[in-house]
Amino acid sequence: MNTNQLPKIKFLFSRVLFISAIFQIILLILLTWCGQNFYKSNKNDILKKDLLIVDNITASEIAKYILLNNNYAINLTLMALQQKSKIDNIELTQSLNNVSLKNCNINKHTPIICNNKNVFFGIIPINIANEFYGFIMTKKFYNNDFFDTSMKMAAILAVILIILIITMNYFLILISVKRYINNNINNLAKIISGSNVIDHFNTNDFKLIANYIIQERETIEKLQKALTKKKLHEAIYKISASVAHDLNNPINGVKMIMPKIKNNMVESPELKLLDIYINQIQLIASDILKYFRENTSEKTIENNLNFSKFIILEDIISSIIQNNKQWKCNIEFLNNEYSWINLVPIQLQRVLTNLLNNAYESLSNSIKNITIKITLKDTMIELIIEDTGYGIPEDQLANVLQGKSLKHIGKGLGLSSAVEYFKEIGGSLAIESKQNIGTKIIITIPQSIPSWFTNKIQYTEDTIFMVLEDSISNLSYWQKLFIITDNKKLYFADLDSFKESIENNILENVILITNYTLYKKLLEENITNISNIPIIFIVYDDINQCEVQTIIKNSNCRLIPHSLLEKIILEESYMS
Repeated sequence: MNTNQLPKIKFLFSRVLFISAIFQIILLILLTWCGQNFYKSNKNDILKKDLLIVDNITASEIAKYILLNNNYAINLTLMALQQKSKIDNIELTQSLNNVSLKNCNINKHTPIICNNKNVFFGIIPINIANEFYGFIMTKKFYNNDFFDTSMKMAAILAVILIILIITMNYFLILISVKRYINNNINNLAKIISGSNVIDHFNTNDFKLIANYIIQERETIEKLQKALTKKKLHEAIYKISASVAHDLNNPINGVKMIMPKIKNNMVESPELKLLDIYINQIQLIASDILKYFRENTSEKTIENNLNFSKFIILEDIISSIIQNNKQWKCNIEFLNNEYSWINLVPIQLQRVLTNLLNNAYESLSNSIKNITIKITLKDTMIELIIEDTGYGIPEDQLANVLQGKSLKHIGKGLGLSSAVEYFKEIGGSLAIESKQNIGTKIIITIPQSIPSWFTNKIQYTEDTIFMVLEDSISNLSYWQKLFIITDNKKLYFADLDSFKESIENNILENVILITNYTLYKKLLEENITNISNIPIIFIVYDDINQCEVQTIIKNSNCRLIPHSLLEKIILEESYMS
């Protein structure tokens, strides 16, 4: 999430303002409806009072005059009613057919009021003892000043009431918004200070802001940890280099006097073991110094923290076994053809050496076996180290993983450090152990195959094989491999003959196979034609050197580890 996605305040409260506007409109409609009903009710009361002026007594009196056919008395009565009620006209009629009254539901039982524009009529039926005698029709004209003072005051009060309600509602919204903002700003302050709980926010908008702050805070924390780790690694590198340098001096002195000691002592297994241990200490010190110099000569500390290389796991384990020939046990190594990983070699070698040494030291039974097995499982490599030692008691397994040593008093940091190391590189370490039977360590490491690696040489019938190799054994190997093909083959044991052959020649169908030392010399001598060779296969002994991997990565070359030379596949491709 970036800052451009943060909601703006004017949009943040749009829903609140919209709801408030809807509320005000509803309130206005309600007040209008009430005022309209009040107007109609008041108007009807006035009209009834003005036009429906004949009561039961007057109606009976008029009915009596009708029966007596006394028109004079009827006219006097109607005239008296007109003067009393101040209406425009009043008359007695037997029928209303000649009167134009629209939308007026007239019947002979109920008095009603009708109008024609501004002229209103009161229709009053005369019924005595269920006998109908006619209608008394009153008429009055009302102009636009129909509302009296009380009705005008009511309208004014209604408007004032509406204004007051809207004003109060506005201030209530402001108070609510202020409280809303304050509450959420306080919650954001808690988020900034370290809390990760966002459920107490009122809306998703503030949750988005809170999530953004949490993400930024976590990023800052990671950067701070990385900086601390960077400084820590820098200090470790310097201390390690200093210790390794200081160790070299006494080790060199011991190695100088070892021949005299051997001459004055009887040859024994212990003396051989001492010699092996001295060589191992010197090798470890040299490796640390070499690693420190490589990583600090032309590289920054940041690069040193990620100074990883592509290595073959089988080579690392084979070198550990080779460097520990003093182990008196049966080591069975069930390896895969090649298991590529991308790690810092010296770190992995230290961890695996410690784990294998632990397995060896645990061998107290008469059957002393260590089995090392590597298998590929999807994108992960599974490494199993299994021994027939005394095992780890079940109740001590958790303590051992946390750093407790069963070999001596104190901390056994090797196993707990190994667990943390494999976790950091995206793998894992698990232990299965039974007392007096043995221990199985199950390790997973992410597989990472370099783009420049190949175990296959593809060619066509037009391909020309050129082999530049100063090793007799390697040259012989390539001759035996290519003997099955009918392609043209050129073999060179030195640079001069090779340079003479490629000068002014077309090299578009050439596959060159050489070793890294000769290839480097070709680059140093700046032979222009070498860049015209489409495919170059380079055989190299120490695949772990970062310099080699960098050069190969930025070229059209493919690297073949010398340890996998015997497993190269030759495959012919047929042109369509």
